[in-house]
Amino acid sequence: METVGAKLKKIRQEKGLSIEEVQKKTKIHPNILKAIEEDNFINLSPVYVKGFLKIYCKYLGIDPSQFIVEYSELERTSVDQAAGQGKSRVFSRSASVKLASDKSSRLWNTVIKIILLMVLVFLAAAAGIFTYRKAADFIKSKTTVSGKDILKKAEKTARVAEKPVKKPPKTPVSPAKHAAVVTQKVKTGIPIRLGIRAKEDCWVKLSMDGKVVFQSILKKGRSESWQAKREIGLSLGNAGGVELEVNGTLIPAVGRKGQSVKNIVINEEGLKVN
Repeated sequence: METVGAKLKKIRQEKGLSIEEVQKKTKIHPNILKAIEEDNFINLSPVYVKGFLKIYCKYLGIDPSQFIVEYSELERTSVDQAAGQGKSRVFSRSASVKLASDKSSRLWNTVIKIILLMVLVFLAAAAGIFTYRKAADFIKSKTTVSGKDILKKAEKTARVAEKPVKKPPKTPVSPAKHAAVVTQKVKTGIPIRLGIRAKEDCWVKLSMDGKVVFQSILKKGRSESWQAKREIGLSLGNAGGVELEVNGTLIPAVGRKGQSVKNIVINEEGLKVN
């Protein structure tokens, strides 16, 4: 007598359908279709088996009620036959479930341990990198500071070495003293000749033998000369802006630029400032 599964398999083959084609249309897993055709319902719930049978039968174009009834009878027979082995089957299933559960638990424990180990390694590496960077920054800052200090000291030493030695200031010579010195260098004679060349604009007042003969601004670049019998009197508004020549002898400036010098006397004794 053909079983439910054998009948369904025969009908499928007569229609020229493969397990894969049935799976695509019914969305029932190929392993479940094979289990139904082989009447292997041990690992399938009766409720699901009836549902799968109904879908399979409708796809093959046959009435599912007859096959569901035959399946129910087959199920009761299988239950009766397995009554004596019920305890062993239950134990076997429990043991299998427990074994699978133990394997799953051990697997998860291993995965968790690996994850924790990876986290610890990552944290240790991060801590090492952080410590290394801090140490490198500290050493760099110390080295930089030391380098700056050395450079500052070297620059300070160089400045001290290059710093010129201050010479004692020269004692300024007043025009009167300067004129006295010049007096010794002037060779005078009779008559007295005076030449003035203006390097800059200079106000000049000049008298010969007590008579004023010139009182004006001598423009830059202009030269004038005078000749007296006994004495020449001279006043300058810009003593450093003119050059004086007495009887062919060049006289150094009797004052600074912009300085007003009055009462310069040139006679047979020389040139002096009163």
